Amino acid sequence: MVLTTAQIAELVGGTLEGDAALQISDVAGLDQGRPGTLSFLYDSRYTPYLYTTESSAVIVDRNFAPDGPVQAALIRVDSPYRAFNKIMTLRASLNREPPGVHPTAWIHPSVAVPADAYIGPFVSIAEDVCLGEGIQIHAGCSLGKGCRIGPQTILYPQVVLYPQTEIGARCILHAHCVVGSDGFGFLKNEAGDNEKIPQLGRVLIEDDVEIGAGTCIDCSTLGVSRIGRNVKIDNLVHIAHNVTIGERTLIAAQAGISGGVVLGRDCVVGGQVGFVGHLKIADGSRFGGQSGVNRNIEIPNLDWRGSPAQELGRQQRVEVLLRRLPELARRIDELEAQLAARSNGQHDPH
Repeated sequence: MVLTTAQIAELVGGTLEGDAALQISDVAGLDQGRPGTLSFLYDSRYTPYLYTTESSAVIVDRNFAPDGPVQAALIRVDSPYRAFNKIMTLRASLNREPPGVHPTAWIHPSVAVPADAYIGPFVSIAEDVCLGEGIQIHAGCSLGKGCRIGPQTILYPQVVLYPQTEIGARCILHAHCVVGSDGFGFLKNEAGDNEKIPQLGRVLIEDDVEIGAGTCIDCSTLGVSRIGRNVKIDNLVHIAHNVTIGERTLIAAQAGISGGVVLGRDCVVGGQVGFVGHLKIADGSRFGGQSGVNRNIEIPNLDWRGSPAQELGRQQRVEVLLRRLPELARRIDELEAQLAARSNGQHDPH
């Protein structure tokens, strides 16, 4: 990527102050800038770096007023974060692999590979798989029978899709995530052994979903486990069978969602949050890290924290009381001693 500062200003709808012909070939943080890179200032804590950065250009707020001389060209915009993200997205698009099929890939004859697709080394694609235009399937991925992959979706190395998995357009699945594995379903038979319950459903992932490395999403026992549009899931998350995740929900690392949970739209799930099975969670619910959710939540747009999870205001009051427990215990001991002394007819020194 080589753009002039004038071209970047036009691209982000900004106003340029400085040399319009400066060439920008990469992006960098303010404190790591070097000639030819573009940086941005969105937080006042980083303002001191603006006066020492070696970046050739910096995106700043339209109303920003420097306190001293700035060597870099300035591109003034309404939202530096959004403008820089637009450039970052453009930069990331250049990392896509060129179209082609690696000679070590195995593709069933029934599969039509789009001309603009990339299929990497040692990929395995079973029969009746449907591949969308512009897909990128990196080394070692395995796609089971009947999978459907939407256009412009990226599967990074070692992604495994079990049969009948369906993934929408513009999704990103990071390395080693597994979609469609069997749900954890067993029953005790007459002999007392754990007998497997066949998992006959599938997983449906809608458009613009991103799934982090090492995440596992189980297929449904029957029907569909569904991940809604624009959901973003971090690394090492487990989503069990028959779960539904509402659109635009965010789920941080190491969260665990038990079978049958219905998580609403626009929820935020912090790291290591756990849900017991078959809960219904209202839209817009937000859970702090390590919360344990063990009941239905019916009122939307509330904050929850703790284990068991409580509404944030109540949980904070409980935390205050917990911090006072040693003092309260001491006072109780003193009162009990005073009562015992009185009951024994002894003089109370207090």
